[in-house]
Amino acid sequence: LLIPTKLGEIVNELMENNFKDIVDVKFTAEMENKLDMVAENKENYIKMLHEFYTPFIDNLTKVEDKIEKVKIPDDFDYVEVKGIRMEAIEKLKEIKPLNLGQASRISGVSPADISVLSILVKRNKHGN
Repeated sequence: LLIPTKLGEIVNELMENNFKDIVDVKFTAEMENKLDMVAENKENYIKMLHEFYTPFIDNLTKVEDKIEKVKIPDDFDYVEVKGIRMEAIEKLKEIKPLNLGQASRISGVSPADISVLSILVKRNKHGN
């Protein structure tokens, strides 16, 4: 029996909320078929990558813009957060950013830290 870690659950939630098509079984099956076609030289890999990345980058930009504006509560307890590196926790506690946009620009806070933080801040806001 496999039991996901808390970080795994957070990453899965982030993907399901923001990149629904990528975690969709139908999308995965279609991508697998396209990759097989590339391997068999029946599909141009550059065209296939362009068809994937163009909408992906557009969606990524929208998600980044949305996450940028998420406010961090004044009383948010970074120490209780599982899945964020200790260096990031120390910097966030010291600087106390007002939103995820500010937090993302702090040296020592990685995009992975921001992803975890975004889910937890949103959960905290909704009382989950």
